[in-house]
Amino acid sequence: MDEIFPIYFETSAVNHFAKKCSIEDAKKFKITLELSGKRAYISPVVLWEILSTSNDIEKEYIIQFAQNFFYNKIPLSPSEFIVNYIESGCPIEEMKYDFHSKLGFAPIWEEICEDTRKTFIYDKQEIKHRIKLVQNLASLLRNFLTNESLDIKKTKELIGTQIMFESIYNSISFVKAGEHITPEKKRRYKTSIFFILFILCSEATFDNEPIINFWKKRGIKNIIERLQYIMKNHEVLIQRGPFIQMAFMANNQFKTKKSRGMLMDCYHSFYLPYFKLFMTADKHFETLINEFDHQNHNKVLHVDKFEKIIKKNDISNS
Repeated sequence: MDEIFPIYFETSAVNHFAKKCSIEDAKKFKITLELSGKRAYISPVVLWEILSTSNDIEKEYIIQFAQNFFYNKIPLSPSEFIVNYIESGCPIEEMKYDFHSKLGFAPIWEEICEDTRKTFIYDKQEIKHRIKLVQNLASLLRNFLTNESLDIKKTKELIGTQIMFESIYNSISFVKAGEHITPEKKRRYKTSIFFILFILCSEATFDNEPIINFWKKRGIKNIIERLQYIMKNHEVLIQRGPFIQMAFMANNQFKTKKSRGMLMDCYHSFYLPYFKLFMTADKHFETLINEFDHQNHNKVLHVDKFEKIIKKNDISNS
């Protein structure tokens, strides 16, 4: 990443400003921001959510607003980040690299930002298929978090799932070594395993092309064999990197938010390590600051506070 001060806007923040600002406002703000050495970004996750908007008129306005408000390149998709992180050896701190995507929406987004008369032309059925995939994964996540604790009163199917995750958890080297782990941390680790199983091993995500290619290179097709490979070679993914960040978000938000939006927030949380500020209009993101004292979580800024900063013309001192 270069020395530009990058600011991430998750979908609720995009929608917030699209409702409040004109296209001319968007153009002026983009120029002002970039003159001060800063860039406003949206991600492939945001674009998926925008394109799934059911009202076509509203959707086209949000697209037009975004074309004039945000930088013309998008960061890597969650799958690209996952594969990059693993291929880099799952480092504690990632080396700087060009984090702009060149796949999927990236070339289209750049094209329609350079010529704002253009808009997305896409396969609506493919969008619906992908949204259904994510809805199914969201349902599995809610079910997992609801029934994560081992309980013999549950159905045979749930007991089987609980036993499977408990067995995987107990096979972790640092667990077998007797490391002290709090119940809360154990829950996060098991949620991290959940995401590894379904997103990385089962390819159940929006943008699975990088993950498909990752497994093709290794010649592993069976989901259980893939999980065994990860546990043997990249066990540290349970403790650090994108999946544990998602696990933080999932467990924190499950206390109050049990909709499909919870999973989408987990996807947005991928971007916390890569940006200086994380803009949101969703109060659920702010709870991360109160629940967990972590440098990435302290980047979260609600749009109300951001608007006050804009008036003072001092974004970097937030």
